[in-house]
Amino acid sequence: MFAFQALLVLTAVSGLLAAVFWVRVAASRSLDMASRLDGTERLAHRSNRRALSCALIASGLTVLIALAAFLVGNGAGAL
Repeated sequence: MFAFQALLVLTAVSGLLAAVFWVRVAASRSLDMASRLDGTERLAHRSNRRALSCALIASGLTVLIALAAFLVGNGAGAL
């Protein structure tokens, strides 16, 4: 039962982290416009690409941890 609860907490934490990265990706449009004005377009493009990669990794990790929590909870009779 402890493993199930720990996995649920990890799922919540990784989901929040994924949400933060997705907000950063959503805000990248305004950052692109600002970077054109001050000439840092290449740096902003790399930063946006890195944020997208982190968002995808965090989302995948959230799904995998949620699946592990489901399997552990199903096996322990918690579900």
